[in-house]
Amino acid sequence: MNFPQFHPLGDNPSPPSGPVKLIVVGPEKIMVVQVLLSLLSWTRASCTAICAHGSRYIRHSSLVDRYAEISFDGSEDDRFVAYVNALERESPGQQLVAADTTGNRLINRVRSRLEVDCIPQPGDAVLDRLDDKWEFHRLCTRIGLDTPDTLRAASKHEIDFDAAAAQLGLPFFVKPACEAQSHGACEIGSKADLHRLLLDNPAYDYAPLVLQRFIRGTDVCVNVCAAGGQVHALSIQRRLPPEQVDSTIEFFHSAELELVAHALCAATGYDGVMNVDARIEEGTGTVWLLEANPRYWRSMSASAAAGMNFVAEHLARVPASRGLRMLCSGHADTFHHPLLQPRVWRYLLFARSARGRMARRMAVDLCTLANSLRLRLKGQ
Repeated sequence: MNFPQFHPLGDNPSPPSGPVKLIVVGPEKIMVVQVLLSLLSWTRASCTAICAHGSRYIRHSSLVDRYAEISFDGSEDDRFVAYVNALERESPGQQLVAADTTGNRLINRVRSRLEVDCIPQPGDAVLDRLDDKWEFHRLCTRIGLDTPDTLRAASKHEIDFDAAAAQLGLPFFVKPACEAQSHGACEIGSKADLHRLLLDNPAYDYAPLVLQRFIRGTDVCVNVCAAGGQVHALSIQRRLPPEQVDSTIEFFHSAELELVAHALCAATGYDGVMNVDARIEEGTGTVWLLEANPRYWRSMSASAAAGMNFVAEHLARVPASRGLRMLCSGHADTFHHPLLQPRVWRYLLFARSARGRMARRMAVDLCTLANSLRLRLKGQ
């Protein structure tokens, strides 16, 4: 495979001369916030958030100028179209982007009726191949990328524990095929675990499911922005010890993971941003692909703080002739509010860098602070 020409990170795309008018759509609140933080740390913008019913805390965020709630099940598609088109008529030049796959599918359903500029994102056929963990496993197998042994079950009642244990070993993981943020993911180490966590749990109603061999090792993520199947922005990250959700993120380079990014995007003709979860196996160093997230991701603001702003890359629609930009080093912690991190206060107060801009944007958002305090009180 021929890679695009690589050149050092340099600057993010230049901000537009005037303020961006962005409408961000999606029920996953954290992804909406990540888009807004990254955008506003890059350029001036007037932002509208369209979220699911019950997401009202974003209404009080300094990140948004307007806010609306809709149902994403198709029942309020007409209302969504009317609202977005009214925004465009009132203030022309709006751009519409989905923060998650559910928002993406909504835009895909009604795109022909919209009067706004829709930022390129994958069509439903590509989402079906990447957002479904079983279909992602099949795609990787077809194009020669390593994924753990994986089985599919139509429902929890279809799981044959003995057969799964014989093929996958113990423990193995059970995950909903089409959920995000680890919803419904369970580690199964025994038949008792299967009954306690799934079969005897009436609240566990996810379907279909994938069962996957457990790989012991280090979790890593590949982050890309691509156009027409060609990657033009790339970062690879891992969490520093103790490798928990709130651990500092470190960026590094891996030729093997770079190949993964190019192979997946080329195979699907990918347009937009994507995050791929992988694990480097302990002892062997083998890279195993676990799942793809064809959308923005939870830790995206860390990339922006470290110098690679994927929202800027996505919105700027950088031509392929520019070549590939990669974030190959650095670190960032944007999980915690900057006021709770004395080590970043100097960036907050003095730095004109991407890290300083992100710290200041997070600092003035009361909702981001409230969320950090809530997690701190819960011990996270």
